[in-house]
Amino acid sequence: MKYGFANEREREFPPMVVMGILNVCNLKCIHCYSRKYMESPDFKPSYMKWDLYKKIVDEIANYPGTVLRFTCDGEPTIHPDFFDMLAYAKKLGVSPITFNTNGLALNRDSIRLLVVLGIEAIEFSLDAFHKETYKRVRAGSDFDRVMKNVDHLLELRKKLGGKTKLLVSIIDQPEVKDEIEDFKRYWVKKADKVIVRPFVSQKGLVDKHKESLKPKDRWPCQQFWRRINLTPEGYAEYCVDDWLDQTKIGDVNNQSLKEIWQSEAYQKFREIHLKGEYHKMKQCKDCVEWMVAPWDHDFFSAMKEIGVIKK
Repeated sequence: MKYGFANEREREFPPMVVMGILNVCNLKCIHCYSRKYMESPDFKPSYMKWDLYKKIVDEIANYPGTVLRFTCDGEPTIHPDFFDMLAYAKKLGVSPITFNTNGLALNRDSIRLLVVLGIEAIEFSLDAFHKETYKRVRAGSDFDRVMKNVDHLLELRKKLGGKTKLLVSIIDQPEVKDEIEDFKRYWVKKADKVIVRPFVSQKGLVDKHKESLKPKDRWPCQQFWRRINLTPEGYAEYCVDDWLDQTKIGDVNNQSLKEIWQSEAYQKFREIHLKGEYHKMKQCKDCVEWMVAPWDHDFFSAMKEIGVIKK
């Protein structure tokens, strides 16, 4: 397989901008470092400020087709400006827009707004099929409330003729091993896409013993060519699983996304990966999480399957 940029457009500007607008979450899921992260003595809540967000989205709007994806270290729907952020991006014609959510903070009014705005895809991270399992895996959530929110999205989409796609996901970990097939059978009839993700320890920060990824012939990590990850403070990072902010490669407070994406530092790291010299990068040398994102089947593939991105 040929690794690198798919075309000149992606060489010029990242095909996906992963927007981490906050580092705060309303749950303490067993598979996520957030539960430990927020309890650490050095933790400081951080919410992306409006002026910084506007600067970023204004630039994204100049590159039609760029995926704007809200995810990373927190639950985006609890940011006080989240729905205004979505509306502003849509006003500028940014498309597609997608976000991951645990679904707890949504309600009938906010779900209606999402459909009316035409948000292209929403992924509900459910991570269990049975209610009791869900309560153990997603501590602090409300199974019935979340299920009602998912159903309401589907109802409103049908009623309003909306095009918002529904994705649901579950992490393949020991606690839910026996119900993954039930999860798939149930949701394949309702959702546009069902995703089963391998468990990753987030670089050893969460239950390393549960990680069952088996070594393969390594390929370059596709993040370097397909996405740029932003923190609430405006730092650009080359690794989406960098909870400790050790992969900073730029600062959008005083740089453009384009400048960072085309920087010598980024290109140097890409060349290291193309040459297979992973040992030269501290954050990459012992990483195994590249295995969960093969070049021929990643998030872009899922978006193409459901018609959010043109094939």
